[in-house]
Amino acid sequence: MAQGQVTLLRLLVNERRLTREEVRRCLVQRAHQMQIDHFSIERRQIDRWLNGEVKRLPHPTACRVLEAEFGHPPEQLLAFVDRAPDTLDVRSLVTTAAAQSVEWGRQEDSRGLGPLALESLRIQVANLATDYVYRPMVPVVRDLISLRDELFNQLRQPHPGQAKQLYLLAGVTCAILGHASGNLGFLGAAHDQAQTAVICADRAGYPPLAAWAYGVRALQCEWNGRPREALGLVARALKALGTTSYRGSITAWLAAIEARAWARLGHRRAATESLATATGAAERIPDDGDELEAIGGIVNFPLTKHYYYAAVVSRRCHDLTRAEKYADQAVEGYVSGPAVARSYGDEALARVELAIARASGDRPDLDGAAAALRQTHDLLAHTRIAAVAEPLRELGQLLSLPRLRSVALAAQLRAEVRHLLGPRRSPAAHWTN
Repeated sequence: MAQGQVTLLRLLVNERRLTREEVRRCLVQRAHQMQIDHFSIERRQIDRWLNGEVKRLPHPTACRVLEAEFGHPPEQLLAFVDRAPDTLDVRSLVTTAAAQSVEWGRQEDSRGLGPLALESLRIQVANLATDYVYRPMVPVVRDLISLRDELFNQLRQPHPGQAKQLYLLAGVTCAILGHASGNLGFLGAAHDQAQTAVICADRAGYPPLAAWAYGVRALQCEWNGRPREALGLVARALKALGTTSYRGSITAWLAAIEARAWARLGHRRAATESLATATGAAERIPDDGDELEAIGGIVNFPLTKHYYYAAVVSRRCHDLTRAEKYADQAVEGYVSGPAVARSYGDEALARVELAIARASGDRPDLDGAAAALRQTHDLLAHTRIAAVAEPLRELGQLLSLPRLRSVALAAQLRAEVRHLLGPRRSPAAHWTN
């Protein structure tokens, strides 16, 4: 061990004031919550982890349990860090203490799911909806699955007065899992999760959730090259909303998806009209949203995200000036906005759109395209979202046109695009971290 250094795992264990035996029990309990059978760990192994006396990473199952319990990849947990106080993970300290308090409260409220426990579940859904936007996707998905299982368990025999809220929370969780499944390249699983979300919305008597679930499927069909199906799903979403005066961001989102689908089909007028509808709705989203809007995070459709969608529509309608303007607004919105709202996936997509717009036309700006693409690799370092593959391939094709084929900077950009696309392999290997 280097002088003045300890492993990150030991720092986190010391923060929580855990003994080796308590660490062992925490890991075994976490494995049980993750439905990992026959998990065991010896205290000698824990000592080796704490002291950094490892030559290779532990078994993949142990790595998953370690990451779930301590909130960091095992590569970081087992590595040495400075002992200085400012390196302590305050977030881990605070969230662990909060989790312990919630667990105690639930035990005290064991006769039924009381207000404290129900509110805790709602907060967990809202936190994960926010985490989904800016944190690595796979750990968030694992947390969503654990939370979904807990909600399903509560719904086995719900209190009549709590059933509606539990169905709503379970439906939102399934809908977000559907969103994640599609982003990771598993569209069949995304469909199944969205369908379950619609069932939960029906049980909760809450149409906006069904509309959002249909919107998830519509968006995935659109970027997967099935615009007709996307339009049909948008229609189903609007039918689910009915004639109510719902004013949340879902209406803006659905209109923007519709605009993208029409633009992909080459119907410029319909695309322009849908985009105008989306823009008007996006600019009039009220601050005091309903239950779904209040969850926040990925469930919302902020104006910055609308700009990215508008860039896609404008580029497909061959309005490159507007495409560049909207893409630039989207990138600027994510860079200058709050960290928890900085969607690495949408920012990466917006940067690729900006690069395409700049590299297109009679006088392509390759320097500008390179600048737009420069930070995309860092944004996609921890999760490759499936939707980014198509615009990257389109950029590569654009840079391979005869007029650009021999340009040195175009060749460099083509190499960067190939690097971002990565080797051809299975969806699970390509798009997960």
